[in-house]
Amino acid sequence: MRQIVCASVLLVAFSCSTFAQREAAQVTTKLEHAGVKDLREDLLELINGLDRDQELQWGRIFSLPPGKRAEELASVGRKHGCSQTVEGDVVVWLNDNSGVEAAFFFIVDPTDPKEFLEIYRATEAADLPLAFLVVPEPLNAGTFHVFRSSRKSCMSHSWRVGTKGDVATPPVNKRIRKDLFELFRIHAGRPVMALSKEESRAWADALRSSRGAVVDKLERTASQFGCKQKIDEDFIVWSGDEGQPEAVFFIAEDPADRNAFIRIYERIVTHGLPLTYVFVQQRQDVWDTFRLSAQWYLRHCSRPSWGPDRR
Repeated sequence: MRQIVCASVLLVAFSCSTFAQREAAQVTTKLEHAGVKDLREDLLELINGLDRDQELQWGRIFSLPPGKRAEELASVGRKHGCSQTVEGDVVVWLNDNSGVEAAFFFIVDPTDPKEFLEIYRATEAADLPLAFLVVPEPLNAGTFHVFRSSRKSCMSHSWRVGTKGDVATPPVNKRIRKDLFELFRIHAGRPVMALSKEESRAWADALRSSRGAVVDKLERTASQFGCKQKIDEDFIVWSGDEGQPEAVFFIAEDPADRNAFIRIYERIVTHGLPLTYVFVQQRQDVWDTFRLSAQWYLRHCSRPSWGPDRR
């Protein structure tokens, strides 16, 4: 019988939209169960490779008020042999031994990095095998980006669900340099690669080569944008003329190291960073680029490395 070690996890959950309201309405949520040892592949792929009907169905569920949303998720969980408990705004799926198989976290304000930091702290403290982060798409009600934080990868994009469609692109936050915001360009309405083949191949070659190769390529690129580069522990920092950080880069060579992602968000919160790029190695020769910005603090940006057979 699997031994389940109980753990108490504090997760700060915010229920109001404005910063002042959210600070006043701060709620403490306690997760009572620890994660199971194994990661179930069927749950990992639960929101992946969807057809259009499935996209709409998940979007409908995530658009419901919390109580109704939990009811619908409980029904889905039962089909996968899981019971469900709800702790605050967190929906938790349990096995027969009360171990956590998966949890759903719902982002209220994608522009608040503290929400993401507390979720990553919670997943580490409870040693969750799988957490889904459901992020509403700004200016596109009923559309959500679902991310996974799992024992395989702490940051991976699962799927875009809901009504979808193209919407007006919000203006770039005034704290962010637009040219750096578009460094790894994406189409406005969907998280797909839009780099030129030449640019994509250059980044892929660097990422496949070594950390040093990425650092060197970033330094060459920094000079093209009038920035100075320095190394600060595991972070690569681009500074402007007055020494202010314009962009920060992190190379996540071990995607399963949750503490690395906690450090990323801690730095963002502590230093008020407007723009951070994270390169995440998902498997051999496959890397994803994520943009964590004042625009939206978890966004899949591109997949520049597709492996030797796709070069």
